[in-house]
Amino acid sequence: MKIGISLFLLVMIFACNQVSENKPTATPETDKDVFMERGQEITAEVFTALASTLRKKLKEGGVSAAVQYCNLAALPIVDSLSEIHNAKIRRATLNERNPANRSNADELKILNEYQNAKTMGSILESKVLVDGESVLYYQPIMINNFCLQCHGVIGKDIAEIDYTVIKELYPGDKAVGYKDGELRGIWSIRFDNSN
Repeated sequence: MKIGISLFLLVMIFACNQVSENKPTATPETDKDVFMERGQEITAEVFTALASTLRKKLKEGGVSAAVQYCNLAALPIVDSLSEIHNAKIRRATLNERNPANRSNADELKILNEYQNAKTMGSILESKVLVDGESVLYYQPIMINNFCLQCHGVIGKDIAEIDYTVIKELYPGDKAVGYKDGELRGIWSIRFDNSN
């Protein structure tokens, strides 16, 4: 009986440790660096999960295949990684392609701060903010030459035929006309103590 209880306690301790492994152990008041590091790790993981298949789809079927992949898979991938990391992960922008990426009031404020800093020639860096019981992590998403295939200038970077596919999938698309080095949006991660 004692062995059974001891074994049960060990299993429970192990299970609790596994569940809390992905949750930052610091509190908002004690260590923003932990949340900064965790945010950087999460955004790198989400970006890798999205970009690796996106590159493959572009190579196999061009912009049309890539956009169709994004339309079907991007949000479910981000949502599943939110669950794994016990955090709310979002991509937000001023010029959304997918309405689900429209910025909320807090994200809009951060996006405007980043845009103003970019206009002034400042380097855009990730930031951690405390909001009551939550910790918020923001990281800028910048346009590079690879992004221009789907987010650049129509007729120059994006073929008209490819933009037709984009408009079919995203009728309200505003996510074009970008140039290399411009601010595309932000990664927005909310760590809640209640998570």
